Amino acid sequence: MRCCSYRLLEAGAASSIEGVDDAAMFTRLKDAMRVLGFNERERQLVFGTLALILNLGNVTFQPDASKAAFLDRSTLAAVSSLF
Repeated sequence: MRCCSYRLLEAGAASSIEGVDDAAMFTRLKDAMRVLGFNERERQLVFGTLALILNLGNVTFQPDASKAAFLDRSTLAAVSSLF
């Protein structure tokens, strides 16, 4: 998914920065995590947690008299499939 697909990231000024190679920066991030001692499972847990937070930000609710109802169950299904 593109970053503009996540409601929590919509407030940002731009989805990309001219001259910045996101793929190279992501590789550097993973390398830095390795240097800090994160193993593969720990790195996946960090990225999975981030994905969970971003997807939870897309869950919408509709108020009801006695409870809240989900507007889009497909988003909720996507969130629940992450872990």
